[in-house]
Amino acid sequence: MTTFDEYLKSYMKKELSLDVAISIIGSMRIEALKTSADESKSEEERVQARIDYDLYSYEEKVVYGMEGTKETRLSVFDKVNRLYAPIIKALNEVD
Repeated sequence: MTTFDEYLKSYMKKELSLDVAISIIGSMRIEALKTSADESKSEEERVQARIDYDLYSYEEKVVYGMEGTKETRLSVFDKVNRLYAPIIKALNEVD
């Protein structure tokens, strides 16, 4: 039987490395920052972008292990892998 720490390390190796997760979250933060500063966006979109920026900042701290539990860290890794990575991939695709 494996411990949760072993499971977390195994998941990180198979699914997503720490540096890649940090890079993806950082890219999401930058997109949120751009949106919050874009005056062509509605006030509602800019406020939501500021909220998203704060969320990404928190998630980055969780991935670094500075905040949250081990379960929270695993959840953020999963979120980055399943949600944020495809978004960043789509943003970076060249037509």
